Amino acid sequence: METGLITQFKDLGLVMVLALSAIGSAAGAGVAGMAAIGAWKKNFSQNKAASFMLVAFVGAPLTQTVYGMIVMNKMIELANKGQYLWVFVIMSWFWEL
Repeated sequence: METGLITQFKDLGLVMVLALSAIGSAAGAGVAGMAAIGAWKKNFSQNKAASFMLVAFVGAPLTQTVYGMIVMNKMIELANKGQYLWVFVIMSWFWEL
């Protein structure tokens, strides 16, 4: 591989932490949204007021993206210090599968 190509992908693992957490957050928000719509519809069909707590349940998976950003920033700090221990931890997870 060219050295230019390698340097382009040097931060790909760090960015994947945020990307995977955002994908999980989007999937969780989608499922929670569908469940909230179903619960809201059931409440209205029974002539009951829908709880506003359903909105909080839909927003709860969005915290996964925030946690992913925190982990990514910590990994960037460690990489800038020259500590790449997190690379071996991630590789060991894949080898156990």
